Amino acid sequence: MKSVRDFFGLGGKSPSSERADGAPSPANSDTVHRNFQILLETVMSVNSEVDLDKLLPFVVDRAVEFTKTERGILLMPDAKGDLIPAVARDVSRRNLPPGVKFSRSISTAVAKTGQALQRVISGEDEPADLATSMLELKLRSVMCAPLVLHGRTLGVIYVDSRAASREFTETDVQMFEILGQHLANAIEKARLVREEVEKQRMQVSLGVARDIQKHFLSHKEGSVDGFDVAIRSWSCDETNGDYCDILPLRSGRVAIAVGDVSGHGIGPALLMSAARARLRTLLRYCAEIEEVLPRLNEGLEEDMEAGRFLTLFYGELEKSTNTLAYASAGHPPAVLVRAAGGAIEDLGKTGPALGFSTDSIYTLRRGIRMERGDLLVVYTDGLVEAMNAERTPFGIDNVKEILKSHRGDKADAVLERLGAEVTKFAGPTRQDDMTLVAIKASE
Repeated sequence: MKSVRDFFGLGGKSPSSERADGAPSPANSDTVHRNFQILLETVMSVNSEVDLDKLLPFVVDRAVEFTKTERGILLMPDAKGDLIPAVARDVSRRNLPPGVKFSRSISTAVAKTGQALQRVISGEDEPADLATSMLELKLRSVMCAPLVLHGRTLGVIYVDSRAASREFTETDVQMFEILGQHLANAIEKARLVREEVEKQRMQVSLGVARDIQKHFLSHKEGSVDGFDVAIRSWSCDETNGDYCDILPLRSGRVAIAVGDVSGHGIGPALLMSAARARLRTLLRYCAEIEEVLPRLNEGLEEDMEAGRFLTLFYGELEKSTNTLAYASAGHPPAVLVRAAGGAIEDLGKTGPALGFSTDSIYTLRRGIRMERGDLLVVYTDGLVEAMNAERTPFGIDNVKEILKSHRGDKADAVLERLGAEVTKFAGPTRQDDMTLVAIKASE
């Protein structure tokens, strides 16, 4: 990119700079130095400004000032590649109204060739190739320069005037071209800065969301009146699409909810939060366990976009009898390991995933007694589907073997062992969110 100081020597061949009638345009030394000073100040300001909303109007105003024209327009390509005004200003530094007209043929030619161009109407006998739009708009002079960066045209900077006395010199065109080069660089820099700021803002927002999700889980571990409870959750992104809740009910029972919204990232995380809020609201007013999943499904079916669904294990522990009742909406089977002998029971699904249809039916299993030392583990599919380098899944058999071998450990130690074995098998990078809940009968 040519610097302003290199340009001051005015060396090298200029772009097209003759008047439309072929006569040379005179240069005035005082005007050259004045314009040079304006250009130098403009370039310094352009290179120090990273706010596009401030940068673009400023540059257009300065372009009008040093070319002594009446209007300046910054044209950028839309989604179709057509040039449209991004900023349009008059000599009084006011925004021009929408739909402003300009010489499209000249601006398009500059964008296509990457070369600065000027046209001046100086008499009645004008060449046939002069842009028709200039005549229709009664323009006497137009100058346009490309915004080129690394061979890529980002747009064009355009000025025009109806004043009969305004003629462009070779120096004007060269200065205008340099302005376009620096403006292209500044626009790209400002765009990158804006993207980085947005990225950082998103990272902060995701960090807050992640902290909130951790808070949802942090206070639920430990002893729950006769049960040892532990929770572990790993995210493959900044936020987690898995759902877990351990909630004391007014009936004296303890609710257990473990869910998984399809996919991962911010979308599933938002749906997870909505599901949590709906379920907690239901549990305040819904005394019968049979009603929980059908009523939750009715609300979620309205919220779920096409292709999304929520699998959910929902159970209630009766502390006075150490019995469990549960329903499972398409969720992976929970594993119940008996302390005596290590026998394993699968607590499988009792209905389809939530969010598909309001007509779905969910049956209930009751009276599952948990004796002292029995271990219940509920998990999301990120556990069994974690894959190693050979694309082999960790699988439910490995899970059951670990649980059987460590059934005598405390709940948190069991989950630590499971997490360590999955990491050893599949590596530290998660392909999916993974949430584990262990509940062990301690009385």
